[in-house]
Amino acid sequence: MSEERFNVVVHHGGTLVTDIPFRYVGGEVTNWSVDPDKWSYFEVVDSAKELGYINVSELFYSIDHILYKLFDDKDAMNMVGIAKILGEVNLFVVHSMDEEPDIIVESELNEPVEDEVVVGVEDEVVVQVEEDEEMAVQVEDMVEENVGVEEEEVVIEHHGQVEEEVVIEEFSSSDDVGVVHGEVDEGLVDVDVNIDEGVLHNDVQGSVSVEYSENESNCDSDTDDSGDIQRNPKDRGLSDDDWESEALESPEESGSEDGVDERQSCGQFGTYVKQKNMSEYKWEVGTKFNDKNEFMEAVRSYAVHAGRNLKFLKNDNRRVRVRCLGAEKKCPWMAYCGYLEGCRTWQMRKILDTHTCSRQFNIKMMNAKWLSETLDTTLLENPNLKITDIRSKALRKWNTNVSLSKARRAKLMASCKLEGSFKDQFTRIFYYAHELLRSNPGSTVKVKVDSEHGPTTFQRPFIGLDGYFLKGKYKGELLTVVARDPNEQMLPLTYAIVEVKNKETWSWFLELLIEVLRDTEVMDAFTFMSDQQKGLQLALEALLPKAEHRFCMRHLYANFRKKFRGHTLKTLMWKAATSTYPQAWEREMLNMKEVNVEAYKHLIVIPPRYWSRSRFTGRAVTDTLVNNMSEAFNSVIVDARGKPIVTMLEEIR
Repeated sequence: MSEERFNVVVHHGGTLVTDIPFRYVGGEVTNWSVDPDKWSYFEVVDSAKELGYINVSELFYSIDHILYKLFDDKDAMNMVGIAKILGEVNLFVVHSMDEEPDIIVESELNEPVEDEVVVGVEDEVVVQVEEDEEMAVQVEDMVEENVGVEEEEVVIEHHGQVEEEVVIEEFSSSDDVGVVHGEVDEGLVDVDVNIDEGVLHNDVQGSVSVEYSENESNCDSDTDDSGDIQRNPKDRGLSDDDWESEALESPEESGSEDGVDERQSCGQFGTYVKQKNMSEYKWEVGTKFNDKNEFMEAVRSYAVHAGRNLKFLKNDNRRVRVRCLGAEKKCPWMAYCGYLEGCRTWQMRKILDTHTCSRQFNIKMMNAKWLSETLDTTLLENPNLKITDIRSKALRKWNTNVSLSKARRAKLMASCKLEGSFKDQFTRIFYYAHELLRSNPGSTVKVKVDSEHGPTTFQRPFIGLDGYFLKGKYKGELLTVVARDPNEQMLPLTYAIVEVKNKETWSWFLELLIEVLRDTEVMDAFTFMSDQQKGLQLALEALLPKAEHRFCMRHLYANFRKKFRGHTLKTLMWKAATSTYPQAWEREMLNMKEVNVEAYKHLIVIPPRYWSRSRFTGRAVTDTLVNNMSEAFNSVIVDARGKPIVTMLEEIR
């Protein structure tokens, strides 16, 4: 879903005066309502051409009455951030006249330039000048052969740009030089020569961009057809949707056998390299990251080193969005990184690398894990490193506050990484013993642990007992024992098939359970939950008289509502069951007596130790009132109960 549209105020058709303060004289003003997802540098250029300006030489935008030149998509994304804060952003269009650039040649011999010259720049250009026709220009990426030349100084003047001096190499016609001769239709060639100041060096280097007509073709050149001027996407940035657009396509298809579409490639963008100091890191649109964690760690390091209060606002398996919360959440800094399906990598899509906030002392993004990774070397050199030393190091190195608990956890994580954790080393004690015997023959090494067949103990000594009828041809009952583990999860223990549920079958089943658990004393400490099964209470009192027994409230209320219906009685019964002390239980029972005496008599017969929390002991470490574990287990095996006995037992197992 696209973001909210923003407003662009376009000033065009006039003259931009770059004095301080700047002003735009004359012209017209046009308002654009723009979708942020479609906003990019090339979109601005195309829109300017739609206004009627073919030769747009420069584009500017302003922040607080200060002009900034619009170079690439990174600047375009800055304009989006400005519009979100100020409500709109101003764009100034500077266009040149549709005429040829003036070329002034200064020669010591004051001789005219010969028909063919080569400009000595990084991407060499061959220019052929004819007396009766307009200039034809053809660009060649590489010239493999060097030519001996004489040097002359040439000043190239173009509209709206600073005058630059480059060296022209003049040479005579030779068979070894690949000069391009093209057929030019008069009036169809538009030559635009620009010197890129960011590429021009003190020596004979520069960049010249040439625009020519589509009718210029059939060039008899010996050079490679793929010698077009290459555009580095990293230099201009990358918008959110342009990473696989036609403007960023790779050169001609290589004709590989697998036929992979070249537009699915990631482009020639930079790959993130971890910096020692991230405070001065320059975020670039198009930068690739191996995975999401690498981007998040880079942002976290930048937040700590630069002292910025950053926060991840969006974090899923497709995108990560982070903003700066400084200056009372008014700081415009933001970054957006997305997953590229075709490349299986992550790439920076948007970045507004401007802070209006001051440095923060408490950085929330500095967690114990990040801090522990910076302590590896320090802790290796100084195993006795104190917690106060860690806090002092963070304050001295990053001007950041670290709490005592965070420093303690960071030291523990770093120690576990260097020396191993206590738990992991205990699991390897047998390997250590065998290694000692192998490396030191004749030694005696003994490791004594508790036997697996020793007394069984439970973190939650709570067991649910239940019985279910079989639905097959031969009837019977399935008795089950379902326990509860320390994580409050269902843990089936035993099950048996009997002909009927009574005291005899329950006693036989409980005797087997005691034999499996191998300790009657342990079983006496258990709490058993049931739904008033026939004969079960008598069997428990005979075999485990000290054990606690509870009735499932769901089944108690099911029997209660057969005689006493109504929401009021239901509420009073559950209030009595959930009472946590005897006086509260007595109060609720008296309230029920005032409402319905027969309901009171029905419940008062059942001892409260079976169904009210006010009489429960603390041995079970749980105050549950229902036997939901057994019911949940029954819902799993309900289909198996209707199958033949062997198939049923196998499915239950």
